[in-house]
Amino acid sequence: MIDAKALPEFKKYIETLINQLSLFEDKVKNSSEIEPGEKGPEEERERILSLLSSHKKKLPEIEKEASGPLLKNSSKEIDIPEVLKSLKNVDKFFILLKQDVEIIAEEQYECKLEIYKQEVVKTIENALDTIEFILPNIRYELSFMEKYYREPANMGKTVIPELNDLVKDLEEHHITLDDFFKGYNSGESKTLGYNVLRMKNGLYSKYQFFDNSPEAYKELNNIYYQICKAMESFLKDKRSEPELGKFYFQVKEMNMLISRMSDVFETGEFLKTLCQKSKKKYSYVDEVRKSVSLLQKFNQLKKSLISYNEQELNKTQKVLASKLSKEDEKNRLKIIMDEVWNCINAGEIYFSRLDMIFSKLLRKNFNIVVREKDADDITITITPHHEKKYGRDILNRINIIIQEIDFWYPPNEKQLLFQSIAKTTEKIQTDKPLDKKEFVEMMQNYDKSMEKNIRKSYPDKVKELAGIYAAFKKQFPNKAQQVKLEKRLMNDKIWEEITEDLETVKRNIAVLSSDGASLKKHVNKFPFLQVAIEHLSQVLYDLSMQIFILFEGVDTRSITNMTNILSTYNDFRDIPSLWAAFSRFFSKTSMPNLSVNEKIVIDATREPRCQARLKELFHKDEPA
Repeated sequence: MIDAKALPEFKKYIETLINQLSLFEDKVKNSSEIEPGEKGPEEERERILSLLSSHKKKLPEIEKEASGPLLKNSSKEIDIPEVLKSLKNVDKFFILLKQDVEIIAEEQYECKLEIYKQEVVKTIENALDTIEFILPNIRYELSFMEKYYREPANMGKTVIPELNDLVKDLEEHHITLDDFFKGYNSGESKTLGYNVLRMKNGLYSKYQFFDNSPEAYKELNNIYYQICKAMESFLKDKRSEPELGKFYFQVKEMNMLISRMSDVFETGEFLKTLCQKSKKKYSYVDEVRKSVSLLQKFNQLKKSLISYNEQELNKTQKVLASKLSKEDEKNRLKIIMDEVWNCINAGEIYFSRLDMIFSKLLRKNFNIVVREKDADDITITITPHHEKKYGRDILNRINIIIQEIDFWYPPNEKQLLFQSIAKTTEKIQTDKPLDKKEFVEMMQNYDKSMEKNIRKSYPDKVKELAGIYAAFKKQFPNKAQQVKLEKRLMNDKIWEEITEDLETVKRNIAVLSSDGASLKKHVNKFPFLQVAIEHLSQVLYDLSMQIFILFEGVDTRSITNMTNILSTYNDFRDIPSLWAAFSRFFSKTSMPNLSVNEKIVIDATREPRCQARLKELFHKDEPA
């Protein structure tokens, strides 16, 4: 890069070089003695003059590079690939020019070119001194690495001396930019380049492009700070709740500030989990609503700050295409790479995960899970390896059974079942030895139990779901009716907030109501039924609680009680009870007797699991 103030000086050096090369040419042209090359003296003279002329013609192009891509502009974002390309062009040109004039001066000693050579070399060095070859983005990484290796635990594995030597050699023009990145020499005298040194100890990945400035993460850190401050007071009162209590000290300590690109993934994942867990039960709380809105802003901003090294990705993919050339290998590679590129384009995959994926593929190991699963997800991610070993159909069926158990069974019963199932699914996922026959028999027993006790109710649940969705849509058939809900909630963006969920419900009900051949089997209805129920249940829960907290006279105790009642219905997907609560609250303008209202809402459920949970929660309030 070149500073605007240094540009006139650089242009002057280019002009000087043109004149100096002309004098160099004249000296060669007019010399009476020329050392012959491969052919005769005159042919060698012609070759030298042609070479010098070629260098002279390129000098205006070098000046354009400096005035264009390499010129620093504080108001314009650096196009790193373009700048690197220009820097390499300029660096290569001056290195070659210097080498050529030195060789010519040495070989054509009778031409007495030493003084001319010295002048050219001096001007080249002056021109190079006006250019900053270490990009700001590389300096950000160097600064981070210096800080990292200063820590006592990391001092013993430092690579800072090697990095300092590389930087010094480049700035003093002892090595080329290519040497700086790729290293130079070989054998025992091999010097590692920056590309390798930055990856030492897992600090950076070859699939990550050069980092942004710490300043670039300022807005993301500000959002992180705002969410933590908003959620700290909210979570302080929720420490007794297992799902939320674990987050309290994390938001209080705020130890996930972003200082480099890879931190964006970790902090973003933490905020996503925090908001998801909080929103399910407390979407009506101002702090949670604010945090969810801030998270959306965080996700929009982070996409522009995640930069993958596509050149390295494409290079690795070409190596893999050559290495995995058998037809079945090519097909399995395509499945994995399609998902990898989807994740890359969405800015969702960790750099370290790319390292793992490509490392496995280079060893012809196709047991690869591209997207990381939640820790409590015990389903099997079906990789190309698993598909070949077990068959996709049987693994899909196992996953559906696991999801059905998770969706319908009471927590205590589900936990016991999952302890047994999880051990085996982990063995399948990690390709460890297992008794396949025993596991298949166990899952077949669960399958029969689901078919007998739960799946037979799916047609009725589809009708129930479709009926409640239709009733909700009928309640708000036009803009005028929708505005009533906006005013009631004092939220003119409520429809914007719930439209995506309602569209998801509509889409899945349409599939369930179709005459598709596969849906004749009850088990195949579950994936669509699950999604539709979850989304409609959450919408009805959110709206019911938002209306309830706005009734005059509602106190903290009443809000806590209603949260426990309706979140129980939401946990067990009791849509009829949620719909009854929403309809009741929306139809009323006041709630004079809160305890009577609670009893009515509690008595509305016909779901045994809800009745049992509510009895646990409210038995202390019952008269002896």
